[in-house]
Amino acid sequence: MNRFNILGPVLAAVLFQGIPLPAEASEPECSAYLFTYFTGNAPADESIHFAVSRDGLNYTALNGNAPVIDSRRISETGGVRDPHIMRSADGKEFYMVVTDMTSCKGWDSNRGLTLLKSRDLVNWTPSVINIQKRFKGNEDLKRVWAPQTIYDADAGKYMVYWSMKHGDGPDIIYYAYANDDFTDFTGEPKPLFIPADKKSCIDGDIVYKDGTYHLFYKTEGHGNGIKKATTKNLTSGKWIESPDYKQQTDRPVEGAGTFKLIGSDKYILMYDVYTSGAYQFTESTDLDNFRVIDGAVTMDFHPRHGTVMQITDEEYNRLVKAFPSAGADIGKFEAGKGTFLLNGEPFVVKAAELHYPRIPRPYWDQRIKQCKALGMNTVCLYTFWNSHEPREGEFDFTGQNDLREFVKLCEKNGMKVILRPGPYVCAEWEMGGLPWWLLKKKDIRLRESDPYFLERVDKFQKAVAEQVGDLTVASGGPVIMVQVENEYGSYGIDKPYVSQIRDMLRKNFGPAVTLFQCDWSSNFLNNGLDDLIWTMNFGTGANIDQQFEKLKEVRPESPLMCSEFWSGWFDKWGANHETRPASDMIAGIDEMLSKGISFSLYMTHGGTNWGHWAGANSPGFAPDVTSYDYDAPISESGQLTPKYHELRKTLAKYSDKKLPPAPPSVKPISIPAFAFTEVAPLWSNLPEPKADKEIKTMEEYDQGFGSILYRTTLPALPAPALLTVNDPHDFAQVFVDGKYIGKLDRRNGEKELTIPACRKGAQLDILVEAMGRINFGRAIKDFKGITDNVTVTVDRDGYKFVCDLKNWQVFNIEDTYDTYAAMKYRPLTAADKADNRYPAGAYRATFNVKKPSDTFLNFETWGKGLVYVNGHPMGRIWEIGPQQTLYMPGCWLRKGENEIVVFDILGPRETRSEGLKEPKLDQLLVKKRAVNREPGQNLDLTGEKASASGTFRPGNGWQEVKFTAPQRGRYVCIEALDAIDGKDEAAIAEMYVLDGKGNRLSREPWTVMYADSENTAGVNRTADKTFDLQESTFWQTAPGSKFPHAVVIDLGAEHEVSGFQYLPRMESEVPGGIGRYNIYVKNENFKY
Repeated sequence: MNRFNILGPVLAAVLFQGIPLPAEASEPECSAYLFTYFTGNAPADESIHFAVSRDGLNYTALNGNAPVIDSRRISETGGVRDPHIMRSADGKEFYMVVTDMTSCKGWDSNRGLTLLKSRDLVNWTPSVINIQKRFKGNEDLKRVWAPQTIYDADAGKYMVYWSMKHGDGPDIIYYAYANDDFTDFTGEPKPLFIPADKKSCIDGDIVYKDGTYHLFYKTEGHGNGIKKATTKNLTSGKWIESPDYKQQTDRPVEGAGTFKLIGSDKYILMYDVYTSGAYQFTESTDLDNFRVIDGAVTMDFHPRHGTVMQITDEEYNRLVKAFPSAGADIGKFEAGKGTFLLNGEPFVVKAAELHYPRIPRPYWDQRIKQCKALGMNTVCLYTFWNSHEPREGEFDFTGQNDLREFVKLCEKNGMKVILRPGPYVCAEWEMGGLPWWLLKKKDIRLRESDPYFLERVDKFQKAVAEQVGDLTVASGGPVIMVQVENEYGSYGIDKPYVSQIRDMLRKNFGPAVTLFQCDWSSNFLNNGLDDLIWTMNFGTGANIDQQFEKLKEVRPESPLMCSEFWSGWFDKWGANHETRPASDMIAGIDEMLSKGISFSLYMTHGGTNWGHWAGANSPGFAPDVTSYDYDAPISESGQLTPKYHELRKTLAKYSDKKLPPAPPSVKPISIPAFAFTEVAPLWSNLPEPKADKEIKTMEEYDQGFGSILYRTTLPALPAPALLTVNDPHDFAQVFVDGKYIGKLDRRNGEKELTIPACRKGAQLDILVEAMGRINFGRAIKDFKGITDNVTVTVDRDGYKFVCDLKNWQVFNIEDTYDTYAAMKYRPLTAADKADNRYPAGAYRATFNVKKPSDTFLNFETWGKGLVYVNGHPMGRIWEIGPQQTLYMPGCWLRKGENEIVVFDILGPRETRSEGLKEPKLDQLLVKKRAVNREPGQNLDLTGEKASASGTFRPGNGWQEVKFTAPQRGRYVCIEALDAIDGKDEAAIAEMYVLDGKGNRLSREPWTVMYADSENTAGVNRTADKTFDLQESTFWQTAPGSKFPHAVVIDLGAEHEVSGFQYLPRMESEVPGGIGRYNIYVKNENFKY
């Protein structure tokens, strides 16, 4: 299909001739049709009526076939006929012209016409033009009939043309140009077309095709049929007339109307068979040869002379809501037989996942357009509860949180929307989207049927529905589906809870909303509700047939959809930058589309975890970096990557029209290096303390984010002692009498350090920075600060004495711009370095920008903290990497001076920064073991007896090993003796250990004690990936390492172990699939 033709003759005329569109022209994505007509010669029938169609052939009258505009309001005569409607060239307005006439006064009684304009198709502003009164020399004017409008690209104006009869002369088609307001003509009417035989012609209808204007007209009074003339220039007077009649009936006809079918090369020529009370439809591809298609056409009304215009879904739904009709369906999205159905038609979802809070609001429209140009037809999005309700009962849907505006922008760009309101979303977002203040109720049960939790969920989802509930497809909007919870099978088995979330959504969004669940192929049946659509989540490289195998068994006729097809992966502090091959992603999408499988590409554009919104993963604690680039086709800063261009080629194969061009990306700039000139040392800017005997968490002090300082005094310590912090969440620094002693990093499981001997009353300070709360798994109930207690253990005469420290002063340092701005700054020259670092605290500077644009602020010389620019929270920095720069959107910079504030809890090595044109996301500086094996360490299984031995079967999917008899132990070793494919590579995607009753043991306390080989060369395929709750990540041995391979796990405590479950990689080739194996269970650790 030629994409220009869907816009109708006006915009098509402009585009086909290569003449620039008017400013801000747009190309609407049309999917329906509006038929405007009148119904008869009685005064009540001479008025404007509307009907709509989804396919251009089957029409339903709106407003019960009653007029949609009062004729008396828009005419001199009290009646109007022959309506013609069109869209303006810039897409912003609609123009309609009608004959101002009541036929009961006679066929020669009218002298004028009416111009109407509208921005919404519902509300119209009329301008009546009486030709005889408006222009001199028309004293003998007898009638004005059937006006129409076209955009004259050569003149750059809207031409209105109609037939007029003067005295005893013939009816001639005249024209005049409308003014810019479409309220009057700019000059006197001039003849447009006079047939060579000089006989009457009326009811002109002009179509532009392939550089030629085609004028269909009625031979009034001599044949009463439809002929055609063509020209290259509307006002040249040079017309070539076709001798034959174009109507396909021998009965009299009038009122030719021509339009193009969407997604087709066919044109419809329709006309009023007025003596028979019929309307005939014909079709053609060349506008010369027509065939009757009346058998394919239905109408629940009897029209007279009218015209058809293509409209968008949004316009269709707006009309149906404004002029209700029982036969006009506003919209419906449902599961059909093997496919989704949108308004009864097959619809393959090609969704781009992107999250509006992660994108600067001024860039929303551009990012949506980039997704559309990629070949997507839908935007899939989460709503982050904690972003929308930062404090209990205080909802925010403004600015970056303006959900409604984002959904409306999707609709404006012709994109459908899949809404995922949680309440839990994961998304590597703080606490998986749950608000931190839920944890003020310490015994709350998250994502369960806890009364308080469900009460707050209901209030949130009601607030979301108040924003976009009227934008579902059933209400005339773009939202085709709403998700119930999110990947609940990875959290638990609780159908009653999931059912309650479903019922809330139906209550708040209405019973017509289409609901779905997403989960993994391995667990979707655990919580699948029979009345919901089921979709699967999996990553690039997966065996697609295997992923849908179980769904097709239980629902053979279900449409198939991968609701999260992972395009890349997220980065964690202290780990390698993650990437995924474009070839795997493209091959997977190509395969799905070739089989009619819908998908959502997670992520198509990742964006940024501004401020403190980055989450963390478990088991263990693995905080996510600020950048959510995700190795997606559209980069964090909106650049189109090679992945984008390659994927676009594939998606173009499955598009019925040429993809629109992608909007240009913002060109990044560099900013010269600048120095920070002021510092507000933390220790000189502490807030007023609170006093508590016992340790309390951040949440108990009504603090959600930032840092918290715990201060108390120590007993006399004549010798070094062991300080134990249970537990530091998340990064603690310990000071005694102001001297730095060491740090406790939750990522590494650090809880203890040795403090020096000291006097009684020495001051102990523990500064704890909260990083993102865990966003996946059962550990999302993630309190911050110190979660239990602090003890000092001393050794006296061979006995250990433990002192539980009490009587704390607590300083709450909230992460807000106002917190840091209110600190007392001093010149940087007054600050001294210690251990090659400036003091912890807030640093302030200004830098100048000549022309604001995107850049990447460099923080390679800084320690650990948070950054604000012009008051905007830009995100977290940490010297360990891999991320060393922060994305700085140009839309948040000012021309001239800009302010930057950095709160650094370690202190910078150098107080400077600069703006780079490229980000640094792959610069890992962490100083720790990259693998789970000490240098020279080798596992010795000599003399060990295997609890189970055997051979795993080839292929994908979970496999289970049952022990002959349960074994009691704390340490489990999985030994791989060879691979099924014969290569020297072993891999495990996920694994579980079964307890004495055959149930899966919790993996939260697991740690890796040993792995003989791990591939960490630019990737993160370490042994902890075997229990990270992610089926698409995996442990893989390094290239070139030889069998046997082994992994040893500490279960955290002794258990009765009765079996083992193993999941190989999900690719169809199953690389690294283990063949022969041994499994060992012991109470004590293995020998090395």
